[in-house]
Amino acid sequence: MPRAKYSAFIELSDSEDAYDFPPPTSSQSSAVIDIPDSDDDDDEPAWPASSQASSVPLDIEDSDDELPPAAAMASAALAKARAKGKRKRDADYDDESESSEHELEASPPKTRKTRAEPASRSAQKELKAQEKQREKELKAAQRAADKHAKANLKAAAQQQKKTYKDANKLVSDKRKTLKDMEIVFPAVFAEADKRALFTEFKKRVDGYEMVVSLANSREVRGLDVFTWNRTKRAEYDVAAREWMPVEEYVAREGTVAVYIEAAKLMEMLRAKQGSSTALQLRTVFKDSRLQIFFVVYGMKAFVGRGVTQAVRIKDEVECAVASFQMAEGVHFVYVETVAEAVERLYDLSADLGIKPHKLIERSHLRFCSNTDQRSGKSPMDTWRLMIEQVHRMTESGAEGIVEQFPTPRSLFEAYERAANQPARDNMVADCAVERRKDGQQRVRNNRIGNALSSVVGTVLWDRDPLTLVNKANP
Repeated sequence: MPRAKYSAFIELSDSEDAYDFPPPTSSQSSAVIDIPDSDDDDDEPAWPASSQASSVPLDIEDSDDELPPAAAMASAALAKARAKGKRKRDADYDDESESSEHELEASPPKTRKTRAEPASRSAQKELKAQEKQREKELKAAQRAADKHAKANLKAAAQQQKKTYKDANKLVSDKRKTLKDMEIVFPAVFAEADKRALFTEFKKRVDGYEMVVSLANSREVRGLDVFTWNRTKRAEYDVAAREWMPVEEYVAREGTVAVYIEAAKLMEMLRAKQGSSTALQLRTVFKDSRLQIFFVVYGMKAFVGRGVTQAVRIKDEVECAVASFQMAEGVHFVYVETVAEAVERLYDLSADLGIKPHKLIERSHLRFCSNTDQRSGKSPMDTWRLMIEQVHRMTESGAEGIVEQFPTPRSLFEAYERAANQPARDNMVADCAVERRKDGQQRVRNNRIGNALSSVVGTVLWDRDPLTLVNKANP
């Protein structure tokens, strides 16, 4: 609360009746000091500054006596004024105290939540050490998790690369494809008199990890049918011309083999039921392009059963089978023993296993694959390369022919002048061959010979396009 400013005015009077009749003034009576004119009044006590009187009577005599100091009189008046102001301030302060006490009692005290601090400095250090240890463990666990995830990603990438490489590896051995194949025998081979074929076949493919199983029932009414399944781990992308690894799954092959005895086959063909049988198979397996094999058991015995009728039966069988093959595009496999049947089924399984790889290999060939023949540096060199294309002809043998007949025209004119066919066949028989195929020098028999000369004559001069050129029959 601001302090009040007080001012004091002192009015002096030398009148004898100033006390009873004060002069007119604007000041309060308590602020008027009467100075007496006599020295006898010195012993009269002065009014205290804290008195409640309205005036301070002072006997001031106008004499040569010594007057009281003016500073003392001003100090007394100022003390009185301050006392009055103090009483006023005390009253105001009491009112303020009462009001503030009233306010404090009215509002509840506010409490502040404070965190519980450790009891000592060692406890604080221990807590900090524990926090650091936890942070260290969390960081170590995170680093280990990141390292493990990175290792997993690297291993997955390596495995994917290996899978892709294995899928696109060239397969040339059909035996290695048997591990992906499964053959399902007809239910009839579960019987005791026919189970030998099933048992022997399992022994035949025992080392190739091929799955061999028996069907629970006949899939096609009246027919005993072999089927094949393939485990696929990759699909061929025609656009990219490469194998793409896929999730492993099992798919049925579009090939079946019907096991039938010779007598039953002839009954079917004589009754003109071949086409209906093929249609039945394609309908059951829901494949219009189904490849059908007939494994015929005992045809040789069936044909040779009657000595007098053997020729007629053989002609009848061949005619009926040929008609059936041409009409429906089926294939026939003839077996006479269990061992022979095992080998034919094994060959079929292996051929089916490598079939996709063979088809893809052939699809990469151009329309005319043998077009990258080297051209010679000169006409004579080109003529030599042409002769080298003859079957069994070596580079040294071609050089011997070119040395004796330097141009194609010269050799063709020689063939034309020949008196007969043996002369043409032996036209180049005496041409020299200085080196063997491996490059070593020939010591003896250093001529082309009659057999190879006949092959050269057939290739260059023969007019029949169907003539077979080989080692045995040039």
